[in-house]
Amino acid sequence: MATIERTSQLNVLVELCGGNRKAESMIKSVKGVAPTFSTINKARNGYGRDYAVQSYIDDLITALCPWFDDLSERNKDGIRRLKLFDLNELEKLVNDPDFNFSIESNMGRKSKIEISNHIAKLNNS
Repeated sequence: MATIERTSQLNVLVELCGGNRKAESMIKSVKGVAPTFSTINKARNGYGRDYAVQSYIDDLITALCPWFDDLSERNKDGIRRLKLFDLNELEKLVNDPDFNFSIESNMGRKSKIEISNHIAKLNNS
């Protein structure tokens, strides 16, 4: 059984894709092969193994978040923990002067600046 944290991350990513079938095609676009939509559904409900669920997560992040790779490992980890895979949502948060990352994300003011600068660079290119 996959951990609740991984299952939760997978659920957020699959919803961003638009469902299990779209997630299947997104994974296939990254790897050339993919689990069936029913296997993804089982994993979303906690019946997958950690390794398989993490593979789905990594593949969906690659497909949905090409901007993700250029961030530091600490910020990638924090974004995963907070399930902030939507770039527009993340941009709103880091540009809000009253927003601070939660303690469990292991991110702070420097992370907010790095992510904000990274998004600005993406918007200018």
